[in-house]
Amino acid sequence: MMVSYQWLQTFFDGKLPSPEKIAEALTFGAFEIETVEEKNDDTIIDVKVLPDRACYALSHRGIAKEIATLCDVPIMRDPLAKSRPEMLFTDRIHVATDEKRCAYYSAALIENVSVAPSPDWLRKQLEAIGQRSINNVVDATNYVMNEIGTPLHAFDAEKMGNGIVVRPAHEGERITILGGEEKVLTEAMTVIADGTNDVPLAIAGVKGGARAEVTNTTTRVVLEAATFHPTVTRKTAQVLNLRTDASKRFENGVSAALPLYGLEACATLIADIAGGKLAGIAEAGSAHVVAYKLGVSVAEVNRLLGTALNEKEVRAILTRLGLSHEKVENPRERLLEIAKEQLGKPYKYGASVSKDAPDRFDCSSFISWSAAQVGISMPRMVIDQCLFTETIAASAALPGDLIFAVSDPLKRKPFVFTKHETGEEVTHFNPMEESQEFMKGARIEGGVSHDGIYLGDGLVLHASSQKGEVIIENYETSGSFQHIVSFNRFFAVNQERLVVTVPPERLDLRIPQDLVEEIGRVHGYEHIAPTTLPSGRTTIIFNQRHRVMETVRKTLEELGYMEIMTYALIGEGEVTLANSLAPERAHLRASLVPAMQEALDKNYTNAPLLGGEPLKLFEIGTVFTHDSEFLSLALGVRAVGKRGEEKIKALLQEARSALALSFGVHESDIGAEVKNGILTCDLSSYVDSGVGGYPETARVQEVQYRPPSVFPFVLRDVALWVTAASADEVAEVIRGAAGTLLASLELFDTFAKNEKTSFAYHLVFQSNERTLSDNEVSEQMTRVESALKAKGWEIR
Repeated sequence: MMVSYQWLQTFFDGKLPSPEKIAEALTFGAFEIETVEEKNDDTIIDVKVLPDRACYALSHRGIAKEIATLCDVPIMRDPLAKSRPEMLFTDRIHVATDEKRCAYYSAALIENVSVAPSPDWLRKQLEAIGQRSINNVVDATNYVMNEIGTPLHAFDAEKMGNGIVVRPAHEGERITILGGEEKVLTEAMTVIADGTNDVPLAIAGVKGGARAEVTNTTTRVVLEAATFHPTVTRKTAQVLNLRTDASKRFENGVSAALPLYGLEACATLIADIAGGKLAGIAEAGSAHVVAYKLGVSVAEVNRLLGTALNEKEVRAILTRLGLSHEKVENPRERLLEIAKEQLGKPYKYGASVSKDAPDRFDCSSFISWSAAQVGISMPRMVIDQCLFTETIAASAALPGDLIFAVSDPLKRKPFVFTKHETGEEVTHFNPMEESQEFMKGARIEGGVSHDGIYLGDGLVLHASSQKGEVIIENYETSGSFQHIVSFNRFFAVNQERLVVTVPPERLDLRIPQDLVEEIGRVHGYEHIAPTTLPSGRTTIIFNQRHRVMETVRKTLEELGYMEIMTYALIGEGEVTLANSLAPERAHLRASLVPAMQEALDKNYTNAPLLGGEPLKLFEIGTVFTHDSEFLSLALGVRAVGKRGEEKIKALLQEARSALALSFGVHESDIGAEVKNGILTCDLSSYVDSGVGGYPETARVQEVQYRPPSVFPFVLRDVALWVTAASADEVAEVIRGAAGTLLASLELFDTFAKNEKTSFAYHLVFQSNERTLSDNEVSEQMTRVESALKAKGWEIR
């Protein structure tokens, strides 16, 4: 995002640090800076805003807040600091929206507009950040978008009816966008259509249409501000190859709190520069945003960051971040107070924590919202809440703990209740048995369907679907708690916490770890002292399956076999997939033999290219039967020329003997079958028992990481005749004489003749500090040769 230094200055009374200082602070505290460039009387900073912070930082206001935090300078003008704008409504325009695609849509009718070129200050401000000036109305929408981050769009009210509908596009529907290009839409996309004739006026969240374009003749404007669905917007822009400033913001999320701020700011600006008068607004959907709360303890902050911050320091950082917060000394007591205050609140099945609370609840949203008020983040679904909290004995339960129940674990019947608001009978969801979000795959046998807060003396506080409200009753006589699953306790419910109210535009702060990261970056990562990794020996656990596979690979590759890897999903097998991708991939393989046979057949035609050598392949993989799955090995040999069968038999026998040696077992213990030149072996027994007698655990000696040298290496060779000496003994002498500059030593040739053995070695010399000279390496080689001769060995 292009950011104007002069524009940033408007948020502060005092003089800002230099653009270079700001760029440095942003680099170390939040964003990567692409360039800092002087442009006319301004300096433009190109800030690379990543998706995690795009919800608030794709705006000058967002960058100004970051500068205020990181440079510790007070921000004086904050467009979002005032309370939610209260704007007059009008019935002269009507809006409707598909809330799954656009949760909130608002439109303002502005009359008596005089469209003309923008004033110099506005035109220069937009051109400085790469925006082309169009006219005063369109420029006003772009200015506000770059000011506070919410996109807006202006329609000519005379070119449309008095209604707007946000709906899915019709398959094949066409629209001519601003600029004259025609786009063909699909039903996966969203359009803003004329409420009178259903003609599309714009591609929602992406680009306006030419039909209602604002021109010099426009006198009445409909100004829109909305929260379009991020995923739908991103996919639409991608399919249409139409990435815009608006789509970039919507696809990363725009808070429902922002559109009204944008409408008010833009309407005010249009009134100033185009003489427009606001007739009123219309809206659809909900802009209601429940205050989102997060909590951490000072101990949690220090544990995750590796710091020793005290409470005063943590709270000072939260204040710099503009995050209002309070200290809750006893979360358990405060939880009970807050929960009891909700008595009588109506029950709503599927109530949203972010939109419905605290006006209405279902059982799990009541728990999640109440916990959030004391700084404890909870999953939304009842089964995830049960898995998230700690199970305790019923006798140990205290006021403020949770009770989980299931409607009917034996009969497994759905639970029917009457809606409090309408009197309608509704079938409750079946008890959930598997985690929905928190621990995917984790199960609670029999399921769980309801929860409440234990108050002591047999009483439970919960949102009751039967009574239609939040109530207190005895759980032993309650119809909702006839089948108790467990009593559970919140983690950290007895530990004092700092509870933070997250600003609505900060959609990036959703879990406690996000809050800790904010504290860490403002504190300064450079101020976090490095800690030494544990020294000494470390016990590791070998992956026995991996070790068996590597042992087999090494053994067979040394014999000239090549490894193949084939599909585990095949056309026929003992185990059938429930949801196969294709008929030819509908089963799990029960053997490696068919794939090996096919590989041998395909490669046999290329065997002559191998110089007449036999074709030797192997595969290691899991096979699946009705009863089990296990690790299997298949070796395939196809010989070329005369006596092929004898070659195949000899080669497979050689491989079998080599595997037995590698496994540390007798050859007769290798349970292998041979048929049509293919040997198969079940490796599962070696996975269970170990290979070659290695223990399951071993001690790893002290190892210190050393970065590779950036300087070039020098390669030298030495060959010699020896009598009654091993290659390792010779290598030890070479290492002792070559000194610390010897980076690598490799034996690359050996042969025997007349009771003598010849060894040839590659010696690699390299320094971590400088480029070696020929003279230095020659001196080392002279010492090596002298040491070898001193042993009575002959240099070749």
